[in-house]
Amino acid sequence: MNADEILRMFCATEHEKREWMRNPILIDEFLYATNGHIAVRVPDAPGVVAHSFLEITVESRTLLRTMFLVDIPGPGVPIPDLTAPIPCSECGGTGHQERRECPECGGSAPLGCQKCQGDGFIVSPAPTGEACEYCEGYGENPFIPVAVAESHFDAHYLRLLQKLPNAMLHPDGMNAAACVFDGGMALIMPMAV
Repeated sequence: MNADEILRMFCATEHEKREWMRNPILIDEFLYATNGHIAVRVPDAPGVVAHSFLEITVESRTLLRTMFLVDIPGPGVPIPDLTAPIPCSECGGTGHQERRECPECGGSAPLGCQKCQGDGFIVSPAPTGEACEYCEGYGENPFIPVAVAESHFDAHYLRLLQKLPNAMLHPDGMNAAACVFDGGMALIMPMAV
């Protein structure tokens, strides 16, 4: 797996309002990617198309630089074996959805509309198109906690970390957990359960 493939796994989908999170970012000698829940850092590598650090706010640059300055507690644990992902209940596992005007109210969105619950549109699974808002386009139910040491993490993000070469997780209670792998480091936020 090359640096670009690693970074793209951790970029945000088109639902993320902070557009800079949708592509890798080059800051100093490191490439970063994040979707706001998980972040990864690898050394700069040729062939990776990335945003310049000038394209993001000073606050975001500072956060990315400093969040990886963590003390790594203990020797680390392997990422546990995970069950197969559960298809997203909203998109049926396609990762995509379609918005259509509500046939009952014609999009006027009255609070009493039983069909759209006052949204003015109906969302249904689709094979292609815009990313599902619930699963962020990943096609699996989010928010499935998995216990690792004294912490819990979203199963989807643990599956991403499993793809990294020789990944070892360093849980730290409710603090961001470091995941050290051959060629880089990731940070994952634990879940409150």
